[in-house]
Formats: sequence, structure tokens, C-alpha cells
Amino acid sequence: MAARLVKTIIRLEFAEALHPWLEVRDLFRVASADENFELKGEPHYFEHEDRRQRVGLNMREVSFEQEGNATSEAAIRNALDTFSRFHAVSHLPVAQKVEMNSAYVEPFELSFDELRTLTREAYLQPTELARLATDIGVRLEIDEGHRVKNVELGPMAHRQLQEKYLRWSLDDLPGSFLFLGLSSSWNVETHFSPQELQSVLEEAQAWTESTVQLVRSDISVRAGV
Repeated sequence: MAARLVKTIIRLEFAEALHPWLEVRDLFRVASADENFELKGEPHYFEHEDRRQRVGLNMREVSFEQEGNATSEAAIRNALDTFSRFHAVSHLPVAQKVEMNSAYVEPFELSFDELRTLTREAYLQPTELARLATDIGVRLEIDEGHRVKNVELGPMAHRQLQEKYLRWSLDDLPGSFLFLGLSSSWNVETHFSPQELQSVLEEAQAWTESTVQLVRSDISVRAGV
């Protein structure tokens, strides 16, 4: 069985606050006679349960989350549509960071304990401490300067996935599986452009899909499948 994408998060982080917040801040500076006054506030999230989507809006960040059975292509398309509508209402400032996070589950016809053993053999030295571990998670970072990639993987049960990562329930998952959390972020200033952002996100998508295959190969070789 192929790996299944269960969640995608796409974020744009800006070097300065969104324009409406800057205007409100300036009003408060006049009212308080304090030129250094800064707004503080929690991010706002808006859930669309029928589409399993969550849109976030903060002073310096916009985000889009997609859960369920949507493909990576659909998540990117929906995120671009949301950000473009933001841009049409209030011109988005220069982004200083673009981030895409993808969560996959990789089914294996193995028990949780067997997956734990194979993960340990694939990525950890055979030490006594590793042998005693009842659960294992591996985190890898690939720093390419302006771009950073992260891989998080390990065996997981349905309940753990639901409680830690998902907002809406998924009822058709196996009892245990290999979890893959993959993120790719760019720390390069860029003006908002749907075409340019799409290119960046599609590059992240390609890396994500190739990494899923690499992990599957690492585990499958040891499982003999």
C-alpha cells in the first residue's frame, strides 16, 4: 500500500506586520502618545469542517491547513487561492519565510513492535539503550543554508496520530503504521506571487514524495518486502 497524505500545512511568515495591523498600531501610538507602542495578540483560526480546512491569520503570518483525503496538489491549490484572496483584500507584505509541512502514514502489514524494531535497525546504532526503548522516533535535519528540511518518522498508533496531529478524525486507518512528518522551509525574502509561490511549493512536494519513497525503501529492505 502507498503512503497516505493526511495533513498539509502551508505558512507564509512576513518581515513586518500585515497592513491592517500597522494601521491599528499607528492609531494606538497616536492615542497613547507612545511612538514605540506595539500591538500584541493571539493568532486567529477559522475552521471549515466540511472541507477539513483551517485558515490562520496573525499579525505577521498567514497559514492554510488541509486534512483528510486531499492530495498535495489540491492542498497547494487551495492554499494559493486563500493567500491570493488575502492579497486582493490587503496587499501582503514581503514574505521572509515560506514553509510547507506534510504528514503521511505508511501502512505496513507489521505490528507496532515490529515497526519499532525495523526503525531502530534502519536509523539507530545498536546500543543497549536503543534496544530497551518501547517507542522510537527519529528526527533528521538537512540544512542547505536558505532552505531547511526536516524529517520526523517512527511507528505510531491511530490514537497517537489523532491526539497529536489531527483536528478531525480519520476512521479508516490501520491500528499501527509508520508516521512521516516532512517539512521544507525557505528563508528568502520574496514578494507575493501565486506563480512563484506555486513553484516553491511544488518543489517541496517533489522532495516530500521522494523522501517518502526513501524511507519506505529503508524499512522495506529490513522487512523483506
